Order: sequence, then structure tokens, then C-alpha cells
Amino acid sequence: MKISQAMIKKVKNLKFKRILPYLLIIALILIDQIVKWWVLNHQLFVRFNEGFIFGWGKNWDLFFWISCIIIIVLFLATIKRPGLQVYNLVVILAAAVSNLIDRIFRGGVVDYWQINYFGVNIFFNLADVLLILGVAIYAWQVGKEADN
Repeated sequence: MKISQAMIKKVKNLKFKRILPYLLIIALILIDQIVKWWVLNHQLFVRFNEGFIFGWGKNWDLFFWISCIIIIVLFLATIKRPGLQVYNLVVILAAAVSNLIDRIFRGGVVDYWQINYFGVNIFFNLADVLLILGVAIYAWQVGKEADN
């Protein structure tokens, strides 16, 4: 049996498609951690968030860990699915892991953006934004699938 160049190319593409989600997870974590490192080393506005998200929910450790487990299970359950759901879960997982790295190694999540929303200060970072966007788009896609 002769192996054609087209068959070799197809196998290489298939292997790349299988590892692409994992490469994206690593890239997003690195980007978020580099931004946090830069912010910390340039003494810009920083707040260490010991809460769950946006500076809310201090002492929500159990909720945080349950959320992380749910995200990982969802990712593993859908990793072989076609379409964008996998990539939304990649974004969600990368954001959760990056903030988890902060909790483990810095004692709290490094937040460097702040907005005042109707008198309430909300503190957040890139990982928080990715997490919210990923969850919103994932929920929309799942709802869209359920309608079909």
C-alpha cells in the first residue's frame, strides 16, 4: 500500500486539530500571567482578590473549587465535539486555571482593572473577562442547539 502525500497531510492536520485546544489553553494562560506579571512589576493599580469573581464572594472557596471541577468536566466531555463549543470551553478553562494559579502562588487573584457600576466598585482582570465571555457564548450555543 502506497501512502500518498495527501494522506500524510490529512493525518498531520488531524493531529494538529487534536492538540490545538490544549495549545490555546496554554497560550491564554501565558498571556494572562504575563499581563499580571507586567502589572505587578510596573506598580500599576493592583488589587488582590481573595473572593470569587469581580472582587465579590470572599470565602467562597468551596464554590470556586466546584466551579473549577464543573469547567474541567465540561471541557473533557466536549473536547471531541466539532464546532466552537470546544473553543469556548478552552477560553473558560484557561481563564479559570490562570486565576487558580494566582490563588495558589500569590494568595489571591491579581485584578488590575476597576469600574464603578452604579456606585459599586468592580475589580477584574483579563481572565475574568474571558471567563464571562466564554460562559455567555457557551450558554448561548447550548441554548441554540437545544432549540434545534
